[in-house]
Order: sequence, then C-alpha cells, then structure tokens
Amino acid sequence: MEYTSMTRDALSQRLAEMRKAYDAYCAMHLSLNMARGKPGEAQLKLSDGLLTALQPDDPMQGVDGIEVRNYGLLTRLTEVKRIFADLLGVRKENVILGGGSSL
Repeated sequence: MEYTSMTRDALSQRLAEMRKAYDAYCAMHLSLNMARGKPGEAQLKLSDGLLTALQPDDPMQGVDGIEVRNYGLLTRLTEVKRIFADLLGVRKENVILGGGSSL
C-alpha cells in the first residue's frame, strides 16, 4: 500500500513499526564503514609477502639485462611476456603488452 492512500491511523501504526525496527538496529551498536573500495584486513594480508619479496641487494635486472624497475620500456619485460604466453597458450613473441605507465 502507498503511504498517500493510507489512513492517519495506519500511518501512525506504520511509523511505530518503523521506529521499533530503527531502535532495534540502534541497540546493536553497529559500526559500519560503507566507504567504497576499502579492503578488509584479510584482503590487505594477501599482499603482505610482496612487501618483503625483494631486498635492496637483490638483482634488479631481467633475463635481458634490463633494469626491471623501469616500466617505461617499449617492448616490456620478457619475463612478463612469458607468463602471459603460458596463460594464453601462445608464443611469447605474439604477446603485446601496453599501458605500463602509472602516469
């Protein structure tokens, strides 16, 4: 039933029901964060190993001798092409990578 067609008594009864439901939620003392895109603790822990995977003295050159921290290379890294070639079932020469810049 639409509120506009309800009687005054029916509206008062509905208001009482809604207040009762609202009070029940308030009594739960919920603390909800409805922010969009905020990861939970379990999601954050998934990437913990990445923070310690490399050490400052680890080699930073790929198989081609290219500095791997430089993501601006036109041809991209051979290692990444091999990963995608395996996933896609194609030769690495047929893999084109683009959009590696964070700018």
